[in-house]
Amino acid sequence: MPNHNALLFTIATLTCIALAVNTTYYICPSDYFFDLQHCEICKPNCICSALGTCTSCIPGYTNYNGNCIQCPQATGIYGTCSSCCSKTEGTQISCTGCQLVANSYTFLYSGRCIVSPGCFEIDANGFCTECFPGFY
Repeated sequence: MPNHNALLFTIATLTCIALAVNTTYYICPSDYFFDLQHCEICKPNCICSALGTCTSCIPGYTNYNGNCIQCPQATGIYGTCSSCCSKTEGTQISCTGCQLVANSYTFLYSGRCIVSPGCFEIDANGFCTECFPGFY
């Protein structure tokens, strides 16, 4: 049965005694792994090297109990995480980095990304001390 998930190519190589050797390489798509026979799909949003495992997650997701779950997304004053982690206690996901938002001051506070539109800089109390041009 043909393998439709893998790209197959052959490279002819020469050894030191000038014998030609054909080597076959299989390359699977990024959300698959090669199980020595064919490409198998990983768990959703996962990068894996074996069936049922999750080596790492695609950007915007974090590994929680072997599954990749989405980092907190932008809602209201909260911005989107650029990276996140799951806490060891419970299922709460915390941001560890924030995506930048144009013409806004974005900062990490208690595991959430806070976006202050128009603000260039804030003080220790969270008040805007300098605005982007065109903002007041």
